[in-house]
Amino acid sequence: MASYIKDHGLEAHIPLLHAQDGWQPSIQTSLVLLVVAYVTWRLYRFTIIPYLYPHEAPELPYSIPFIGHARQFFTDADGLLTYGRNYFNNTRELFVLVIAGERLHVATNASDVATITKSPDFTFDSYMRDIMLDFSFTKPALDRMWERPGTDDKPKREAEGRFPNIGRKPLAKLAEDIIRRQLLPGSMFESIQEDVLRRFLDVVSWERIRDDAVLSSSPGEKTVSLKKWTQTCLIGPATEAFFGTALLRVAPDLLDHFCEFDEKSWKLTYKVPTVFSKDMHAARRQAHESLIRYFELPREERDDAAWVIKTIEDEMRALGIGSEDIAANLSMFYWVYVFICFPNPVAPAAPCSPHPMHTNINANSRNEQNKRQRLETHNQPLLTHLRSEIDPLITNTSSTSPVSTLQALRQNPHYTSFYNETLRTIAAGKTIRDVAKPTSVRGKTLKPGDRVLISFRQMLVSESVFGKDWNEFKPERFVEDDTPLKSESFRPFGAGASLCSGRYFAMSEILFFLGLVVSRFEMDVKDGEGMPELDNSRSSLGIMPPKEGHDCVVRMKPRRV
Repeated sequence: MASYIKDHGLEAHIPLLHAQDGWQPSIQTSLVLLVVAYVTWRLYRFTIIPYLYPHEAPELPYSIPFIGHARQFFTDADGLLTYGRNYFNNTRELFVLVIAGERLHVATNASDVATITKSPDFTFDSYMRDIMLDFSFTKPALDRMWERPGTDDKPKREAEGRFPNIGRKPLAKLAEDIIRRQLLPGSMFESIQEDVLRRFLDVVSWERIRDDAVLSSSPGEKTVSLKKWTQTCLIGPATEAFFGTALLRVAPDLLDHFCEFDEKSWKLTYKVPTVFSKDMHAARRQAHESLIRYFELPREERDDAAWVIKTIEDEMRALGIGSEDIAANLSMFYWVYVFICFPNPVAPAAPCSPHPMHTNINANSRNEQNKRQRLETHNQPLLTHLRSEIDPLITNTSSTSPVSTLQALRQNPHYTSFYNETLRTIAAGKTIRDVAKPTSVRGKTLKPGDRVLISFRQMLVSESVFGKDWNEFKPERFVEDDTPLKSESFRPFGAGASLCSGRYFAMSEILFFLGLVVSRFEMDVKDGEGMPELDNSRSSLGIMPPKEGHDCVVRMKPRRV
């Protein structure tokens, strides 16, 4: 065949090169074959398969087989989800991402999310087990936490006066009931709420601003790192309300370690290889070791801890689980209910300045200044109005219960609307569900082993619910109409099994803390500093963080009311 082609002068028409051991494709031919193969793969994967299987969620097209959307997912997850939603014409039906060979269904529709989070066909358990291992649970302790108790569990509990276990749940599930007993409205919630609010009254004062948060000072004015200051004012009192005073006594650097871990915790969520996440793991280990030292103290030295901490510890020790794993479990609790539940520490105090914290959910530097000026004009009257209503309440707190003051603050629609809009613009929560048995969501079939990513963030930017100005910071949207507040799309604290039990505690803390700050301080952003940018590129289980290294430097003066 080769000699025939050569003898008849066909070499110019057939792009093959002659070699001693036979014909080999030319570079041009190889490229053509690769292009044909690639186009065929794209056509089959993203056109033919969706046509043949219309009841399966379609894959969002990607360029590189196997790798899929990995790079975009790890560098700008929210941007990728927004692109995917819009690629499918914003129908908000399920679609599929491919992350290094793994398929991940994405849910962005409020009714779909309600179906998924309420259905027994979807489970949260395997995801929780993975997180527990990430927090250094030992395998034996993990197995005991997920082991269902025997039939003799009820009489044992009654005899020992322990927390009732209706349904013989494994401790990993029972702990959720214990947490709800403390943090959902009721007598136990009122107790810990009163505790933390009284601590706020003490620490949110001119005299108690931490030296390491003060960058410079002059008579009657201090230039302060808002991030550092609110770390003390928000996280410190909450830490002592849950763990008593012993934890920060044995681990004075705990807040620093945990804040560092929290800032880098997206690496844990994404399971970034250890070689690239040493800083996150180091900070988490230091925090874990601090809690081990705490739980090794005699019980009488930490008897001022909250009921929830002591009860979970007792339940774990009853299963023969030691201090190391107790510390692992309650460091998870600490992360979720003291860090993830709250707006990032820079955000709550921002309304005390006429400068906006959130200029736009999708900020564009080209018109940033114009938006900033418009919102400064918007925020100053709001601040003046809020102060006129808050000042009388805060000044009377010394003679009344702080809980009474909080209740009055919660009844102010303009004040609570600011809180709700702040949550709407900075909540970035996501959660995972695994499919336990064959099911379907709005006509799209799912099979056991499939994994679903729920993005509450995507629900909070729904134009049909929050209006065409969804991308603007507009607190009055919740005053003018309470429909958005009641919508299934407004889920800043999650839903179903992952609905945050600390949502009432978080709201109490933020509203009271902000009321104190608004009433007790004049605050303005230092010239040339600007407000920190929020980082929507990193994954978050709760609140969108500011970009790494960003702070808010403010000038503070005491107010005389």
